[in-house]
Amino acid sequence: LSGWPSTISRKDTLSLNYPYSVDHFEWSFAARTSASPAPAFGSLGGNKPETFSTSSSKLDLGIQNLSAGPYLVRVRAFDLNKAPTAWSAAAAISLVEVDFNTAKVYPNPWRAARGDGPILFDQLPTNSTVKIFSVSGRWVKTLRAPGGKIPWDLTTETGDPVASGIYLYFITDGQGNKVRGKFTVIR
Repeated sequence: LSGWPSTISRKDTLSLNYPYSVDHFEWSFAARTSASPAPAFGSLGGNKPETFSTSSSKLDLGIQNLSAGPYLVRVRAFDLNKAPTAWSAAAAISLVEVDFNTAKVYPNPWRAARGDGPILFDQLPTNSTVKIFSVSGRWVKTLRAPGGKIPWDLTTETGDPVASGIYLYFITDGQGNKVRGKFTVIR
């Protein structure tokens, strides 16, 4: 599992390169606190894991009912006699609701002449924070998006309207993952 990224979204499929014939695979997800290190390979630290079985060495996370958060993932094979092997691999991961690649900011560019409404930050991971800065690096406003989207009325933290220009945004989810981008305001 060393090839897996540490942050995985529900759109991902986990796979294991396993060269032997098997009856099925068992995948175990034990929740862990984000502050704690991954439990030892042979221990789950007292957490009751969620387990899933697959006939192949792949697990589609989109069809599993796991909450976002940090996990220790372990996988083992069951031989053709349905006897379990030792745990084949383990990895510490953070499961996020939405892949940051799906985040949208629109309209971009925002144009006063079109009568555009607020700028919408949409398809964000739940409990995200959006920080907006001018291109010169001056902080403009911080928005909280507990439900995965948040409109911005193009005002600063003090309520003043922003000027025309290029603005930068930094989105941080509840697990500390970050993404950045830019948009334009044309007054």
